[in-house]
Amino acid sequence: MAMRLLKLSIISLLVPISIFVTALTSFAGIYNYMEVVVGEKAAGMGGAFTAVADDATATWYNPAGIIHIPFNSMSASANAMTFKTRKGKFFLSNKEELTSFDFIPNFWGVTASTSVGKIGLSIVVPESDNFELHEKYSNISLLGFDWNTARDDIIFESDTYMVGPSYAFSVLPGLSGGVSLYFIYNAFTEDGYNYWDTDYTDVSDGKNYSLLWENSAKKNGTGMGVTGKIGFLYKSDGWLRIGAVFRPPSQISEEVKVSQVVYLSEISDDMTVVKNFMRGNAEGTVSYARKLPFTTTVGIAVLPYERTTISLDVSYFGPVEYKEKTITLDENLDQVEAQRDVALNEVINGSLGIEYMLTPRIPLRAGLFTDISAAPEVLNVNAAQPAHIDKYGLTLSSGYMQSNSTVTAGIKYGIGRGYGTAPDYSTDDISFTFRKEKYTQTDISVFVSGTYMF
Repeated sequence: MAMRLLKLSIISLLVPISIFVTALTSFAGIYNYMEVVVGEKAAGMGGAFTAVADDATATWYNPAGIIHIPFNSMSASANAMTFKTRKGKFFLSNKEELTSFDFIPNFWGVTASTSVGKIGLSIVVPESDNFELHEKYSNISLLGFDWNTARDDIIFESDTYMVGPSYAFSVLPGLSGGVSLYFIYNAFTEDGYNYWDTDYTDVSDGKNYSLLWENSAKKNGTGMGVTGKIGFLYKSDGWLRIGAVFRPPSQISEEVKVSQVVYLSEISDDMTVVKNFMRGNAEGTVSYARKLPFTTTVGIAVLPYERTTISLDVSYFGPVEYKEKTITLDENLDQVEAQRDVALNEVINGSLGIEYMLTPRIPLRAGLFTDISAAPEVLNVNAAQPAHIDKYGLTLSSGYMQSNSTVTAGIKYGIGRGYGTAPDYSTDDISFTFRKEKYTQTDISVFVSGTYMF
């Protein structure tokens, strides 16, 4: 046992570092585009709002729609509760759970008429996560050794805020155009910690030794950028509406502060023999550009009956590639700059919504949506890869409408299936491999919103 422990390499113990780099970034919403369904009416209709766009959230879904709002208006909505849970194997067990519990206001917007069109201002939170994992194991066998304890902790927080003006104007009778310009600010924190320890007796000297491995890594990042949307909306005098929205490719300039401390020690219990003692410390700031894909959404809405609206949106998200930088420790525990390639595949998503006016004051809304992941398909190869989880969901909402105000409450429920990678510790060899693992995810959001017209 002593000889095998002496052969334990720094490289094998650096496994958690590579896992944290891949696992933490894969929890972020960069690979899924329907993390939050924004708005009041739109949220209840599964986000199928491009061709409807008849309240203040049109500044987000289709700015051309605000020209058709007959009054000045102010709207606000919030996710009263968002709960996400992802299940699978991330480190050691097949039954680990990542959970996220969050509360966010996801939209505020105001529109007003002018002599040359309609203007608007909105604040949108299209992404918010607060994932955590806390697992503790005892008396487990890993990499051919019996460990007394092993512990893994992850905290990942990420929020994106977008604020900016909108303007809409009439092009032809029934046809309007609009544009929204958004300043983007995002902030995230990644905090990872793991700890392994074991005791053994070296038969060569009869002493008891303690082997300890400890790794603490933290990132704090902020980013800023500018993006926009151009929209068109056609409304016939009868039952048909058609909308289209385009977002050009854009990017967010990220600045990330990184710190990491690693300890490795192999010391006799009486402190007289030190076989190994190493400490590594990495600290610094890196900058890189995170890219956002070209996006286009086409929507159609029909009003087959007096009190019924049915809408359909189809969205295309283009491919994107960029490099994400970080600072970490190499096999000698020396500080080095590292980077990983981030690739987002092209994706097509859809949403279908319906609104039925039960009475002139009480709407009933329902929607279905897809949230196909833009992450590359996970391959069954020995390499850490971001998780690819395709999600599908439904929304339901209802409310009460008065002449100058509305209030709405609803729920969004989503399920996801996909794959990621986790280390395979089943081998007795010091080396390790990554193995493809199945993941499931459940998202539940309760939202409330209201609009005031003046």
